[in-house]
Amino acid sequence: MAKKKRSLAERRKAKEKAKKQQIDSLTTFEGRKQFVQSKGLTNLVTRFKKGKGIKRNESKKTGEDIHLIHTD
Repeated sequence: MAKKKRSLAERRKAKEKAKKQQIDSLTTFEGRKQFVQSKGLTNLVTRFKKGKGIKRNESKKTGEDIHLIHTD
């Protein structure tokens, strides 16, 4: 039996649910850290507490001060 094709409304609802779930997971520090590790993203703007470039490796390892600028 063939799988039933989703209607436009069902697809829209699923997309909105996925967006909401992603945004909710990105509100916590642990969620952001896990997201970055899972995607292996490099197009993130990072900010470091003790000045630009100082303690960069520690910040990368711990995921501190990660700000997601653009996620689709």
